Amino acid sequence: MLATASGIERAEILLDLSRRATYRNSCEEALALAEEARDDLIKAGAAESLMVKAYTAESYALASLNRKFEAANVLGQVVEISRKNEDPFIDDHLRMQAMWYSDMKDWEAALKCQMEAIVVNEIDGDTQWLARSLFLAAGCYHNMKKYTLAIDYYKRARMLYKSDKNVNEVGACDIWIGDSYAELGNGELALTYGNQALDISRLIKRTPWVVLSLIVIGKAQSLLADFDRAECTLEEAHSLLVEDAPNQWDLIIEIQEELINIYRQTNRFGYADEAEARIATIREILE
Repeated sequence: MLATASGIERAEILLDLSRRATYRNSCEEALALAEEARDDLIKAGAAESLMVKAYTAESYALASLNRKFEAANVLGQVVEISRKNEDPFIDDHLRMQAMWYSDMKDWEAALKCQMEAIVVNEIDGDTQWLARSLFLAAGCYHNMKKYTLAIDYYKRARMLYKSDKNVNEVGACDIWIGDSYAELGNGELALTYGNQALDISRLIKRTPWVVLSLIVIGKAQSLLADFDRAECTLEEAHSLLVEDAPNQWDLIIEIQEELINIYRQTNRFGYADEAEARIATIREILE
């Protein structure tokens, strides 16, 4: 069928084959087919709706190959077409583009995408997706260490999730609001939000969220100079983490750094030195 087809018909067959290759996890093949389809569509002067399909397929294939920068750039062409045609699904493309920038830790570029998605959701009056876009924008600010702005956006998302009685997402907001307050040195508010998040996390038995909530609480207790409780809380977080996800080294190191701070605050310098040596071993392996 492919051998006898030409132009747009051939391109559509190639895109279908690309999708099938993606499902088989044959990413190189998926990319080659998507690129060939794109070239055929350009030669045929295809409608922009078809070009969107080709660029999207190409972008997803690039992302699957961990070529996220190229994937984000190709998806940028989809965003441009969607923007020009006032496509109601442009926010989906923007959030995906932001995800790939986030994977590269390009938080400025990711934030730019999320902020445009927020505007689209506000205009559409879609509170569900607005909450999601606000939450993701807050995450960008948090990773950029702009914690006051992160709190503002997390609270806006939380308000919308609460109005929808979406308990799980309120809990997710509380984790990161609490962590942002901890980073700003406000132990009391960090503890308040950390405890709220822990209540929800334990009730839904979501261990990764329990771990994050305990880390927030441990940080808060340390800021409030309740070092005994902080140490116990962080040790519990560490134990749960290594049982549930023993390869999450960034979180393991974060917990150990908080414990090192407690050891030094309580004049247990030998413990601190031992913990720092263990972290150094892990960092050397991860470099």
